[in-house]
Amino acid sequence: MKGIRTAQVISAFAAGLFFGLMFTFLVVIQRMLEPLSASEYARNMLNLIHGADNPPLVPLVVVAGMMAPLYALFRLRHAPRSMTWKLTFWGWLVFVVGVFAVTIILNVPINNQILSWNVQSPPADWQTLRDRWNALSYLRTPAAGLSFVLFMLSLLHPLPEDNP
Repeated sequence: MKGIRTAQVISAFAAGLFFGLMFTFLVVIQRMLEPLSASEYARNMLNLIHGADNPPLVPLVVVAGMMAPLYALFRLRHAPRSMTWKLTFWGWLVFVVGVFAVTIILNVPINNQILSWNVQSPPADWQTLRDRWNALSYLRTPAAGLSFVLFMLSLLHPLPEDNP
């Protein structure tokens, strides 16, 4: 049972960290980047992308947020009707779809485009790309927050008695 609780704590911690990062981006960083010129925006985004990926802290948090709940779900496989299993499952699903899939399928290609920009002369449509990236933050932030809440709620429920 200790392993399940540890996995649930790791799940909540990872979702909470990602939520905090995304919330900070929405409330602080995005507003700071908004008035910048194309070159200033490009330079700052390059620094943010490199900062998030080197060392790969953000990717490690996302992987932990996906894998730790799978361990708990596997260990609770005998009790899929329990509230603990359901909350963990829904937290995991929201995290996988709303954080991982959106990041990998939609945000990473934008990051890769930004990384290819010449900082002195970004493309003419740089604001369109910026706006798409920002709009995706409005998906990932609530998904991470909801996932965090679901994982935290799963910790409040008792583990099923017949856990092997």
